[in-house]
Amino acid sequence: MDSHFFSAGGRYLFLLCLALPLVSFAQDKGETNDEPPDYSQVDYRSRPPFNLGDEKLQRELRDALSRTTATEKKCPRLVKMPGHDEEYDQETNVCDPKAFKGLVDVVSRLAPSLNKEALTVWLVGPGGAAGRELVVGQVDNPGNSISPEVSFWLLRPGHDRYDAVYAGRFLAGRFVGERPFGTKAAQRAAFISYQNCTECEPTVLVATLDFDAAEGPKRFTFSFGSDHMMNFDDGFEYSLSGVGGDPETTIEIRTLPPSEDGPHLLEWLHTTGGGRPKSDEWRAYTCAGYRCDFQMHKGELPAPFKQLWAKAKAI
Repeated sequence: MDSHFFSAGGRYLFLLCLALPLVSFAQDKGETNDEPPDYSQVDYRSRPPFNLGDEKLQRELRDALSRTTATEKKCPRLVKMPGHDEEYDQETNVCDPKAFKGLVDVVSRLAPSLNKEALTVWLVGPGGAAGRELVVGQVDNPGNSISPEVSFWLLRPGHDRYDAVYAGRFLAGRFVGERPFGTKAAQRAAFISYQNCTECEPTVLVATLDFDAAEGPKRFTFSFGSDHMMNFDDGFEYSLSGVGGDPETTIEIRTLPPSEDGPHLLEWLHTTGGGRPKSDEWRAYTCAGYRCDFQMHKGELPAPFKQLWAKAKAI
């Protein structure tokens, strides 16, 4: 999970959150309200917010990305919920406040209809002459602390300018990070977590998307059923809690370096307590096309799997 992330010359994966249904929405430009605008009904696929034809802004974006350094740690980017005491905690790997502000300023001028105060950014890719890439996230409805919805875009260098690719809208979505992943040596992947609900004890999942598919962004699906035929979903469990899962079960996900034969992703479900006997379930996912199927082991970890687990990197 070409040498840079999401370049047009390579095939890369983007692990994302499951997008919610989108409905076209027209704003009343004359309406005023103390609450921030609610963009959660805007169909960004048919109404892209980025105006990328301005050469001056394109240069400013490229220059800002080239001089910005990503940090290994994550830093909070808090979006205030008007009328509520809490803030919605997005994150960023651009921890220098001046650098963060500079990137958000450029993004907000490239997409002036977005809510500048509700944006976060992540710097991705190794940089160099080909240019860095930027993940942009917007809390679409910052006035709603119960069901925050987050849209994500990827700004990546094309032939002569940066292009914007819409990733989708996700319930309580959070960008987690990126790393090498997939069936080809040059592939990289990014991770976004999302929730299946917010007015409940949620299950947190991760979904997968390939931005370089010939027909446009395409989701990867993961098998979760014993028949390995019908039960494929575009999200796999990342965290369980309460009604949506088992509070005594913990999940750990690890990825392996890219390879043609796999496996590509490992999952460990550990159940203990709650009046139930301790149990361990291990799954090794191997991807072919856009379907990732698993081999499962229960109880003691087999030696070959143990070696893979030791060299895999946790999400």
